[in-house]
Order: sequence, then structure tokens, then C-alpha cells
Amino acid sequence: MMRAVMQHIWQWTTHQSFNRRHWLMLGLLPLLIVALTAAVSYRRAQQALTQARAQAATTAGVVFQKTVLTAPDADGLTLIQNRRALRSLVAWRGDLWAATEGGLLRITNDGAVRRAYSVFDGLPASDLTAIEIFQNQLWLGTREQGLVSFDGERFARYMWPQHDAKAVTTLKEDQGRLLIGTFAGGLLTFDGARFEEVKAVNERLRGVTLIERHATRLYVGTFADGLWRNEAARWQRLTVNEGLPANRIVGVIEQAERILIATDFGLASVPRSFERAETIATHATLAGLQQWQGRVWAVNESGALYEFAHRQLTPHEWRKPVETTDSRLLIREGALWLMSSAGAWGVTMNGKRPQLTPFAQTPIALADNIVAALALDDTGNLWAGAFRHGVSVLSHEGQLIKQLNQPEAREINAISYDAATRRMLVATTQGLWQAPNHLNDRWQMSRIETGLPARNVASLTRWNEHLALAASRGLALGTDKQWRLLTTVQGLPSNSAYAVQAVGRKLYVGTLSGLSVIENGHVTHTFTTANSSLTHHWVTALTTVGDQLFVGTYGGGVYALTPAGTLASLKGEFDAAFVNPNALVSDGTHLLIGTLNGAFVFDTVTQRAQRLTRELPAAQVLSVAADERAFWFGTTSGLLRVAKSTYLANRRDDESHHSHNSHNSHGAN
Repeated sequence: MMRAVMQHIWQWTTHQSFNRRHWLMLGLLPLLIVALTAAVSYRRAQQALTQARAQAATTAGVVFQKTVLTAPDADGLTLIQNRRALRSLVAWRGDLWAATEGGLLRITNDGAVRRAYSVFDGLPASDLTAIEIFQNQLWLGTREQGLVSFDGERFARYMWPQHDAKAVTTLKEDQGRLLIGTFAGGLLTFDGARFEEVKAVNERLRGVTLIERHATRLYVGTFADGLWRNEAARWQRLTVNEGLPANRIVGVIEQAERILIATDFGLASVPRSFERAETIATHATLAGLQQWQGRVWAVNESGALYEFAHRQLTPHEWRKPVETTDSRLLIREGALWLMSSAGAWGVTMNGKRPQLTPFAQTPIALADNIVAALALDDTGNLWAGAFRHGVSVLSHEGQLIKQLNQPEAREINAISYDAATRRMLVATTQGLWQAPNHLNDRWQMSRIETGLPARNVASLTRWNEHLALAASRGLALGTDKQWRLLTTVQGLPSNSAYAVQAVGRKLYVGTLSGLSVIENGHVTHTFTTANSSLTHHWVTALTTVGDQLFVGTYGGGVYALTPAGTLASLKGEFDAAFVNPNALVSDGTHLLIGTLNGAFVFDTVTQRAQRLTRELPAAQVLSVAADERAFWFGTTSGLLRVAKSTYLANRRDDESHHSHNSHNSHGAN
């Protein structure tokens, strides 16, 4: 612009009609140039400021990826899940919609389940943590797959690749935006087009447990960092240093003069000025707090209901299930709800006493969705062990036959059928158990007590006339009356043993630091990263195909023991996979491999692998089993049964199609 102005001035001064008046105007030229320069500078500054603001907005925004999801082909697949644990619910389109540990439920107002949505309908994962309505859509929080929207027909997933925000903990519609609490990625906001992170004094809000709005004040509770409050752009925080009983926040209520704060170790009161708190009631497992019908209600982790008044928590008796965990209180549509692992209850008042009515009590299909161990007995029944809630016995089609939840027989590590005694043996963190031969009404497991050298048993197998137990203190060999313990003193690379497998007269032991070979009760050889092709020390799982041993590792994939006595890595997508304990098994032809990110079916004849991800209710596969009819995959969100005939037929069709296309391509060349 300045260049054009100067050119115009030069043309003007050289014109023949230039006179004294023009010279006078020329004397004012410096002032004109200064004014023009200032105007140009101002304009450029404004442009730069606009660009800077735009750049700042871009920087403040959180990069996200949106994926519209489609349902996988579910032909031959059966999903077995526990949907009793309701986390939250909302009213939408004339029904109630519940986020559960087993997917999304559409429920009529009288509690009948109208429809259940799972990964077979397009959900990216089954374990849902929260639900909210925003811009006339349902929004779902998941434990490992970020944020999900549902418009009534299709699901879409939102992920933040630059934020560790896969675990969404809570959702709240607030002043025209959606607030998203995450466990590790902070507090995010969404206006329908753009995500931003909300920080308190440039500090990330970590482990968000609750979001509450009271007038102009926003409260953000955390798992370990206390309670934050924002008012008029000013952030304040309370922790145990300011008088809270604990730093895990489970509820906030504003009263006339004070604020009630519930932590997992009791109640505190703080003035509206948000200064130092005072503990007013101690309770070691408090899990929720709500104000309803002018009274303050609290619940603990196991579902006990309390009323808070006169600085005391007064319990109210009600017939709650014995096995109740993960309880919380929720107000929706003006009603008070108690949500828990055992279902949901609506709270009404019977005079001055609360009355709880069961709501949407879905049938029990598994003891627990975290399926830590699987094994098949000699009748074809599947035994599914949960780490927290015992054992479920299922028919070969997946129907529940029996459920055992002995308090002393939990934390299941492994299950194995012992052909010598025709009994199922169950390894737990508290020792070794055996089940009776018949599933009768008085069916219970009994503990194998005598001389067991280690309580925490990770894996077991029958080796000749002995039992071999991989345990936390080494390898235990013996019978139910006499045991011998092999440790690093006898040559094991580590005392932390995770897997055992018998092959003929040899016993193989997977440990935290390598693989050992046992012959005649002695360690004769050890494979480590120093003397073999192993890339990772930790051997988590062992199985055989015929007489060939296969070795699963945590981070190094799967290896085969060659006839020459060396370990050779199986090549494929699972090259560097983290193979979970109990997640390597064979049906004689195929290897089932369960990893932190999906499962693989490896054909030992063709050396090809098929990966399962979208079909699974969760990405982490903890256990696998196989027989002549089906493959089974135990995950952190339930159990998937794959009919082998359908699976193999589909695979043959895929290979035939691939071969046909390859032939046509080759012919064209």
C-alpha cells in the first residue's frame, strides 16, 4: 500500500500544472506519510491480533477424532454379559435409558427392558460409566473407548489422541455445553463442534469423579485431589490439608449457610466462603450424597442407605442384596434412585421412612463381567472364573447352569480340569480349591489345605502323579498331602511363577524372568532374553499343539519351541503382543491368543491369524477356551462365544474370495 502511495505522489509532483499551492501541500507531505504509516501499522496490528486470537483458539482447542460406528457381523457369535450394574440413567424419547456395565438399556417407565444395545449394535465397548442428554442426543461415557454419541440409530465415538482420556468418568449438560470428566485427561467441554480443556490455575483436573452446578458455582470432585470450585473465573480447592476427611469426593450439597462435602471417609462441612472444612461424620465407605424432598441422603459402597441430620448418619434398613457394590445415589426427573452392581431401586417415602422398589432387575448371566479364567469340564460345560465374584458354570451354548460365590473362594486366577480325579481345580489368591463331581443344590468347593507352600496360585496342571502349581513363591510340586517347592535356589529364573505346562516327561514353567524346563524334579534348562530369541522376560502363558510347546509373553508375542530346542517367534499382528495369563490355549489345530488389545485365532497349519476386535465386548482379553464346537473369549466386559463351524466357514469364504481376486489380478498382469 505504501509503495502505491509514493508512486502516486511522484507522478503528482512531476505533472506540468504543479504550482506554489502544490508546493505548500508538498510541505505537509511528511505529516501525510506519518499518518498513512500509522494507519497501515494499525491495520496490520489488528490483522496480527486477529490471527493471534485465531491461533490461540486453535491451540486451546483439544484435537479429537470422530468415528461413525457400524455393527460387526454377528453371525455365529453369542455375547454373555452381566447387565445388572446400572451406573446412571436419563429420560429420553418417552423411556428411561441406562448406562450399565454390559451396554446400553432402553427401559420402559415400569422397569421392563425394551431393548439392550451392545457391541453387536455398534457400541465400541460395553462398559459404560455415564449417560447424559445434549443437543437431543444421548452421550455415553466408556471406561476405555472415550465418549460415544447416539442419535437413536447410529453410534459415533469421540477420541482425543493427544489426551489420555479414554476413561470417561462423568458427564453433565451445563449452560449449553457438555462437560466431560475423565480419569487422566482432565475436564473437557464440548459445544457440539469443538472440545476444550478446562484447567484450574493452569492445573489439569485429574481423576474427575463428579461435576455439580449450583447457581454460578461449578464444583468438580476428584478421585485423589480433593474438591475444586469455580465462581466468576476464580478457582478454589479443598483437600485433607484444609480439613476434608479424604481427597476422594463422592458428593456435594449446597445449604443455606454451608456446603456439605461427602468423601469416601466421611462427611465434611465448609462455609460458603469455601474456607477450612470440618469433619462432621466419619464413614469409611461412603459412596454418594443427595438432597431430596428437603432431606439429605447418603449411601455407602455396599448399598446401605443413611439419612443425615443433626450431624449424624442414621441408617435405614431395607432388604438389599448381600452382594452389592459400586453403589451411588442419583436424582433424575425429580426422583431419587439408588444405583449399584446388583441393579437399581427407586426410592419413595412411606410416611417418614424411605421405601426402595426394585427397578429393571436384569437376569444374572455371569457372576462378574471380568472373566479372569475359563476351562471346560468332561461334559462340555464351561467354567468361568471371575476375579471378584466366584465361578459361573455355563452350558456349551452359554446358558447359566450354576453360580458359586463362596466368600472365601474368590479372586480366581485359573481353573483346570483334573482328569485323574475328574474334578475341577480352582486356583485363587487364597489357595487351591476343588469342586465336587456333580452340580447339585449343595454344591460347594473345598480348599486343599495340607502343606500348600504358597497361597497365591496363578496356574496349575497335572504332571505324572503330581500336581504342579505356579505360585507367588515358586513352583509347587506334590499331592494334597505333601509338597515340594522349587525356587531360584533350585535354578528358577524368578520365584514369581505364572504358567505351567506338561509335555511328556518334561514340565515347563513360565516366570517373571524367563522359561524353565523341569525334568525329574530338577531345573535342566532356562530360556531368557540373554540366551534365546525371547525379547521379553515375562512368560505369562503356555499351551501345546500335539507335543509342540507354545509360549506367550507379556510384550513379546508368542513363540514356538522347535524340535531343535530353540524358541522361534510366531510372526503376525501379534508379534509384540501382551499375552495375558490364561489367554493362550489350543484346540489341536488353532491357537487362541488373548491380548491387551483384542484376540487372535492362529491356524497352526496355514500359519495365518484372524484378529477379533470389534466383535469383542472389550479390547482386553483375559482368558480363552476351545472345544470342538466353539471358541470362548473372556474379557473385562463379559464373555464372547464364537461358533466354530460358522467362524471356519466364513473364514474359508474369505480365503476363497481373496484367492479368486489374487488369481484375477495375476491374470490381468
